[in-house]
Amino acid sequence: MSSRKRRRGPGRPTNPISRSEILQTARVAFASKGYDGASTAYLAGQLGLTKGSLFHHFPSKENLYLEVMKQIFIEIGNMIEAAQLDDDSFRIRLRRLNSLVADYLGDNPAVASLLLQSQVLDTPLTSDSGRKPGIDLLHFAGGFLEAGMAAGEFRLQDSRHLLLSIIGCHLYYFATAPMTSELMECNIFAPEA
Repeated sequence: MSSRKRRRGPGRPTNPISRSEILQTARVAFASKGYDGASTAYLAGQLGLTKGSLFHHFPSKENLYLEVMKQIFIEIGNMIEAAQLDDDSFRIRLRRLNSLVADYLGDNPAVASLLLQSQVLDTPLTSDSGRKPGIDLLHFAGGFLEAGMAAGEFRLQDSRHLLLSIIGCHLYYFATAPMTSELMECNIFAPEA
């Protein structure tokens, strides 16, 4: 192998940006500015790219947003799957899932904001094609709750309503944390709060 660096063609960046960097930056931008507020010029500027370079990676802002949300749904789906991997009781698995989700949202504050915005604002996620990954995730999570009911560990009820209650507890708490911390004049995530 040669130790020489491969020469890049004219117009090619010397330090190309990765797809995961673009998705992470877009995640934060969409969370802080909203879908409408995060213009392609703003997104490109945050990445140090031209709009044309951004469109080289993603054909549209809508496509970028849907990819960000799809990635979030995959991450949450992986947590639901991880919580079900062993033979513990459904109650223990649900506690484990709650801990996984709380840690995830605490480590990724933009996610809770994005998920809440996607429920109350007009975003590409409300389109027919945009909804499918979210619907699939809800069915997957609902299946976990239904299995717990069938095993007699959860009270028999409409799994959709139970799921919405669980989602609401996590989502609202983390999505509103900046405002709640300000109103309560403390960091609500601090151990002493």
